Amino acid sequence: MTLTLSIRARIVLILLLLGLGGELVKTGLDGLRIGPQVEQEADRAIRIALYRVDGLLERFLSEGRSDDAQWMLSMLSVRDEDVQAAIIGPEGRVIAASRREQIGLGWADVRNGYGLSGWTAAGNILQPPPGQPPQSNAAGGTVGGTAGSVVQIITGADTITGITPVCILTPGTLRTPLCYTYVQHETTDGRHHLLLNGLIREAAIRMAAVITLAVLLWLTLGTSVVRRAGLIVNAARAFGQGDLLARSNVRGEDEPGRIGEALDGALERLGAMMHQTINAFSTSTQHTDPYTAGHESRVADLCVALGRTMGLSRPQLEGLEVAARAHDIGQARIPSEILLSPRKLGPLEFAFIRQHPEVGAEILGGIDFPWPVADIVRQHHENFDGSGYPHGLRGSAILLEARILRVADMLESLSSHRPFRPAMPWVEALEIIRTQAGKVLDPDVVTACLRLVTVEEYRFPSLSGAPEKNDVPQPVPLPDLLPQTMVPPPPPHSAPPGTPAATGPEPALHRAMRQTIEALSAALESRDPYTAGHERQVAAIAVAIATRLGLDPFRIEGLRLAATVHDIGKIQIPLRILAKPGRLSDIEFNLIKTHPTVGYDILRTLDLPWPVAEMVYQHHEYLDGSGYPCGLSGDEIMLEARIMTVADIVESMSSPRPYRPSLGLHAALAEIRRMRGQKLDPRVVDACLAIYEDAVPPLT
Repeated sequence: MTLTLSIRARIVLILLLLGLGGELVKTGLDGLRIGPQVEQEADRAIRIALYRVDGLLERFLSEGRSDDAQWMLSMLSVRDEDVQAAIIGPEGRVIAASRREQIGLGWADVRNGYGLSGWTAAGNILQPPPGQPPQSNAAGGTVGGTAGSVVQIITGADTITGITPVCILTPGTLRTPLCYTYVQHETTDGRHHLLLNGLIREAAIRMAAVITLAVLLWLTLGTSVVRRAGLIVNAARAFGQGDLLARSNVRGEDEPGRIGEALDGALERLGAMMHQTINAFSTSTQHTDPYTAGHESRVADLCVALGRTMGLSRPQLEGLEVAARAHDIGQARIPSEILLSPRKLGPLEFAFIRQHPEVGAEILGGIDFPWPVADIVRQHHENFDGSGYPHGLRGSAILLEARILRVADMLESLSSHRPFRPAMPWVEALEIIRTQAGKVLDPDVVTACLRLVTVEEYRFPSLSGAPEKNDVPQPVPLPDLLPQTMVPPPPPHSAPPGTPAATGPEPALHRAMRQTIEALSAALESRDPYTAGHERQVAAIAVAIATRLGLDPFRIEGLRLAATVHDIGKIQIPLRILAKPGRLSDIEFNLIKTHPTVGYDILRTLDLPWPVAEMVYQHHEYLDGSGYPCGLSGDEIMLEARIMTVADIVESMSSPRPYRPSLGLHAALAEIRRMRGQKLDPRVVDACLAIYEDAVPPLT
């Protein structure tokens, strides 16, 4: 089990560890100094006591007031039980003591109680044990000196003893002093405990201050740095769960402010890219079927309004809008002759129509959306009573978003023109919606839709009623010809030598761009199985050429993405032309020549860091100006487009087409040699040839 701490907890924990740890170390060091400090203070205190007592005792003894001397020693013991004192007379006996029971005893009887075990008395002069060196004293004398000449301080284990002579003049002697010895002994345990308690008390106060500071820091961080960091994390998490409007709104000149601003900018761009992706899908669908131009946008608008009415969360609304804007992307596989047929469809034709939810889900499933977009699209023709397709789901087994999309799709379709019928009046379309409640449509969604339309007076964008026929773009009339079923070719061969291998984890933004491009490519491949894999193979060859030419990785990645969708504009070309087994007529070829322009229109809405749309727009231009659509020449053509042209020729000639078998790699390389310097960039041709010539074994 791994313990994960928040930033705030880490900061406060570090402060506590440093603060409390520092206090413990300081307290420990101060504790080590208590012993010497106790000795110094005890020495100072006992010297002061000896100095004060000396004068009083001299007065009491000279006046014969031995009772007052005894009273003074008793008071010392009363004030501090750790202190005891005695006065030793000239004859070596105790004449006064803080413990009265010692009065009259000889020195040998009481010395142990004063920390002077082994000391002897010569009269009233105390002598240390034999062999013990003399100890220094404040006056510079030594123990055992002449009476009246020294003050002696003797320290022991947790004890200290002071000795001072008290000499007086008596009337019966001629300037000969009578000397007594005053001994004061005290234990230092009490003083030691006092200092230790003070040390502990001070340490506790400082530690409490550290803890208080940590609590204040916790609260401060919680209301500033950590709170703002939490807003940043929550915004990123909400965005990852599908709320494209999630922002941290954290600003400032400090690190959290700059991080918040950078994150919001990235989220803004990712959200815009997501919508641009869906708009590109919608645009590609419109090129497939001009009758439904604007259909997905209007359906998406109604879906969002219904979702809000039914209480969907913001991420659910985002996912529903994305799915609605691309719900018919699967129509890319349906032949234009079926989509634009002015008559009622037959069973075989309708079988093609029924495929588009699954095809759309397959295309969109390649993008790592934070919502179940593919499932919503797959289920958007499921009916509430189980009579829909593709899986015959019923009731709550159908996603709520798909049920909402079903109602919006039906209402928009009924109120719009189609090749086989005019638009229904608004009232008639709503009546059909009402009658299908509980059958084809979810009754709760129908109720919400009718309330939205009748009470809130909802109308599709820019429409106040049924659209006019003149508002609908008219399709180009085409012969009623249904193409034969075609089997896709086997998977393309491996990429040519020189293609750089991917290394390291793929960044999320890069992955999103790649998935978008690959999904657009999949939409085209689902429509024209003969070109399945063509764009990926062209991309592999183009990348190998660019690597050989020394382009930097960033430009190579842009080239790869452009090559992956260079033929996306063919999505508007009728399948009967793309799959025609014979030679194309001039009209048909002119229609084919529009695909770079259509591809540019689809891709230019994507906010990519490379000019992908321009590369696609120029990939059929030649150096001599004989290409299309703009007749560019020389350096007017981007290098990436020149590379893509060579790669496109090599792959196209090496692969089978409906109108011919594969011409083989040798023929393709011979053709680019022939065109070198005239229509094709010689450097690009040389790089391409070198790739295959350097292969082991050679491929030429």
